[in-house]
Amino acid sequence: MAPDDSLGIDIHRSEATIQPTVDAFETAGSFTLVLRNHGPTTRIHLRPKGPLATVVRVDDQNPLIEGGDERTIPVSIEGPLPKRTDGERSIEGGLTVSLGYGRVRECVGVRVFERAAGPTVARDLEGRTIGSRTMLVGAAIGAGLIAVVAHAVGWAPEVLLAVVGGIVGARLTG
Repeated sequence: MAPDDSLGIDIHRSEATIQPTVDAFETAGSFTLVLRNHGPTTRIHLRPKGPLATVVRVDDQNPLIEGGDERTIPVSIEGPLPKRTDGERSIEGGLTVSLGYGRVRECVGVRVFERAAGPTVARDLEGRTIGSRTMLVGAAIGAGLIAVVAHAVGWAPEVLLAVVGGIVGARLTG
Protein backbone atom coordinates (compact mmCIF):
# COMPACT_ATOMS: atom_id res chain seq x y z
CA MET A 1 0.00 0.00 0.00
CA ALA A 2 1.43 3.34 -1.03
CA PRO A 3 1.62 6.06 1.65
CA ASP A 4 -0.67 8.33 -0.39
CA ASP A 5 -3.45 5.72 -0.37
CA SER A 6 -5.21 7.18 2.64
CA LEU A 7 -8.57 8.81 3.15
CA GLY A 8 -8.65 11.51 5.82
CA ILE A 9 -11.78 12.21 7.87
CA ASP A 10 -12.10 14.97 10.47
CA ILE A 11 -14.50 14.37 13.36
CA HIS A 12 -15.95 17.18 15.53
CA ARG A 13 -14.16 19.96 13.69
CA SER A 14 -17.17 22.13 14.52
CA GLU A 15 -19.59 20.52 16.99
CA ALA A 16 -20.88 17.05 15.98
CA THR A 17 -19.62 16.89 12.38
CA ILE A 18 -17.92 14.49 10.02
CA GLN A 19 -15.81 16.08 7.30
CA PRO A 20 -14.01 13.90 4.75
CA THR A 21 -10.97 15.57 3.18
CA VAL A 22 -12.36 14.67 -0.28
CA ASP A 23 -15.81 14.14 -1.79
CA ALA A 24 -14.77 10.99 -3.63
CA PHE A 25 -11.76 8.73 -3.20
CA GLU A 26 -9.98 6.53 -5.76
CA THR A 27 -7.32 3.98 -4.99
CA ALA A 28 -5.57 1.02 -6.60
CA GLY A 29 -6.16 -1.43 -3.78
CA SER A 30 -6.11 -1.48 0.00
CA PHE A 31 -5.93 1.86 1.80
CA THR A 32 -6.08 3.43 5.25
CA LEU A 33 -8.60 5.67 6.92
CA VAL A 34 -7.06 8.48 8.94
CA LEU A 35 -9.61 9.62 11.52
CA ARG A 36 -8.81 12.87 13.35
CA ASN A 37 -10.99 13.72 16.36
CA HIS A 38 -11.03 17.45 17.14
CA GLY A 39 -13.64 17.16 19.92
CA PRO A 40 -14.68 14.88 22.77
CA THR A 41 -14.03 11.13 22.90
CA THR A 42 -16.36 9.53 20.35
CA ARG A 43 -17.27 6.12 19.00
CA ILE A 44 -17.36 6.12 15.20
CA HIS A 45 -19.21 3.60 13.04
CA LEU A 46 -17.73 2.69 9.64
CA ARG A 47 -19.78 0.75 7.07
CA PRO A 48 -19.01 0.00 3.42
CA LYS A 49 -22.00 0.45 1.09
CA GLY A 50 -23.06 -0.87 -2.27
CA PRO A 51 -20.95 -3.23 -4.37
CA LEU A 52 -17.83 -2.10 -2.47
CA ALA A 53 -19.13 -3.95 0.61
CA THR A 54 -18.60 -7.29 -1.18
CA VAL A 55 -14.80 -6.92 -1.40
CA VAL A 56 -13.78 -4.56 1.40
CA ARG A 57 -12.90 -5.33 5.02
CA VAL A 58 -12.57 -2.52 7.55
CA ASP A 59 -10.29 -3.74 10.35
CA ASP A 60 -12.17 -1.86 13.12
CA GLN A 61 -15.71 -0.83 12.18
CA ASN A 62 -16.50 0.77 15.55
CA PRO A 63 -13.37 2.52 16.84
CA LEU A 64 -13.40 4.65 19.98
CA ILE A 65 -11.33 7.76 19.31
CA GLU A 66 -10.11 9.88 22.20
CA GLY A 67 -10.49 13.65 21.97
CA GLY A 68 -7.55 15.21 20.14
CA ASP A 69 -6.31 11.85 18.84
CA GLU A 70 -5.71 10.57 15.32
CA ARG A 71 -6.47 6.95 14.51
CA THR A 72 -5.42 4.98 11.43
CA ILE A 73 -7.72 2.13 10.36
CA PRO A 74 -6.58 -0.31 7.62
CA VAL A 75 -9.12 -1.09 4.90
CA SER A 76 -8.32 -4.25 2.94
CA ILE A 77 -9.53 -5.26 -0.48
CA GLU A 78 -10.14 -9.00 -0.45
CA GLY A 79 -10.72 -11.08 -3.53
CA PRO A 80 -10.64 -10.14 -7.19
CA LEU A 81 -12.35 -7.01 -8.41
CA PRO A 82 -15.16 -7.56 -10.93
CA LYS A 83 -14.35 -7.07 -14.59
CA ARG A 84 -16.39 -4.34 -16.31
CA THR A 85 -17.53 -4.40 -19.92
CA ASP A 86 -14.59 -2.18 -20.96
CA GLY A 87 -12.16 -4.74 -19.50
CA GLU A 88 -11.14 -2.68 -16.47
CA ARG A 89 -11.33 -4.32 -13.08
CA SER A 90 -12.89 -1.92 -10.59
CA ILE A 91 -15.66 -1.52 -8.07
CA GLU A 92 -17.47 1.47 -6.64
CA GLY A 93 -19.49 2.13 -3.55
CA GLY A 94 -19.33 4.22 -0.47
CA LEU A 95 -17.98 4.30 3.03
CA THR A 96 -20.50 5.58 5.56
CA VAL A 97 -19.07 7.23 8.66
CA SER A 98 -21.53 7.93 11.47
CA LEU A 99 -21.54 9.04 15.09
CA GLY A 100 -24.13 9.76 17.75
CA TYR A 101 -26.06 6.53 17.07
CA GLY A 102 -26.43 7.52 13.42
CA ARG A 103 -27.66 11.09 14.02
CA VAL A 104 -24.63 12.45 12.19
CA ARG A 105 -23.71 10.58 9.04
CA GLU A 106 -21.53 11.17 5.99
CA CYS A 107 -20.91 8.89 3.02
CA VAL A 108 -17.74 9.16 0.95
CA GLY A 109 -17.74 7.72 -2.56
CA VAL A 110 -14.97 5.15 -3.02
CA ARG A 111 -13.72 3.63 -6.27
CA VAL A 112 -11.17 0.83 -6.15
CA PHE A 113 -9.45 -0.15 -9.38
CA GLU A 114 -6.83 -2.70 -10.26
CA ARG A 115 -3.54 -1.13 -11.22
CA ALA A 116 -2.62 -2.24 -14.70
CA ALA A 117 0.26 -4.69 -14.74
CA GLY A 118 3.09 -4.15 -17.14
CA PRO A 119 2.72 -5.80 -20.52
CA THR A 120 3.47 -9.50 -20.50
CA VAL A 121 3.06 -9.91 -24.25
CA ALA A 122 4.09 -7.95 -27.30
CA ARG A 123 3.13 -8.04 -30.95
CA ASP A 124 5.41 -8.69 -33.90
CA LEU A 125 5.33 -6.64 -37.13
CA GLU A 126 2.46 -8.74 -38.47
CA GLY A 127 0.39 -8.20 -35.30
CA ARG A 128 0.82 -11.70 -33.90
CA THR A 129 1.11 -12.02 -30.14
CA ILE A 130 4.58 -12.85 -28.87
CA GLY A 131 4.82 -14.28 -25.35
CA SER A 132 7.42 -13.00 -22.90
CA ARG A 133 9.48 -16.22 -23.22
CA THR A 134 9.54 -15.79 -27.01
CA MET A 135 10.66 -12.19 -26.57
CA LEU A 136 13.58 -13.28 -24.35
CA VAL A 137 14.67 -16.00 -26.78
CA GLY A 138 14.32 -13.56 -29.69
CA ALA A 139 16.39 -10.96 -27.87
CA ALA A 140 19.14 -13.49 -27.14
CA ILE A 141 19.21 -14.71 -30.75
CA GLY A 142 19.14 -11.13 -32.01
CA ALA A 143 22.04 -10.10 -29.77
CA GLY A 144 24.07 -13.11 -30.90
CA LEU A 145 23.26 -12.46 -34.56
CA ILE A 146 24.28 -8.80 -34.27
CA ALA A 147 27.60 -9.80 -32.68
CA VAL A 148 28.33 -12.36 -35.44
CA VAL A 149 27.42 -10.00 -38.31
CA ALA A 150 29.33 -7.10 -36.72
CA HIS A 151 32.42 -9.27 -36.41
CA ALA A 152 32.07 -10.49 -40.04
CA VAL A 153 31.90 -6.96 -41.49
CA GLY A 154 34.44 -5.53 -39.07
CA TRP A 155 32.06 -3.10 -37.32
CA ALA A 156 31.54 -2.59 -33.61
CA PRO A 157 28.27 -4.28 -32.53
CA GLU A 158 26.78 -0.98 -31.27
CA VAL A 159 27.35 0.62 -34.71
CA LEU A 160 25.61 -2.25 -36.49
CA LEU A 161 22.80 -2.13 -33.92
CA ALA A 162 22.31 1.61 -34.59
CA VAL A 163 22.17 1.02 -38.35
CA VAL A 164 19.69 -1.87 -38.04
CA GLY A 165 17.62 0.13 -35.55
CA GLY A 166 17.46 3.05 -37.96
CA ILE A 167 16.32 0.81 -40.83
CA VAL A 168 13.65 -0.91 -38.73
CA GLY A 169 12.48 2.44 -37.32
CA ALA A 170 12.17 3.91 -40.81
CA ARG A 171 10.19 0.86 -41.95
CA LEU A 172 7.79 1.09 -38.99
CA THR A 173 7.11 4.83 -39.41
CA GLY A 174 6.41 4.52 -43.06
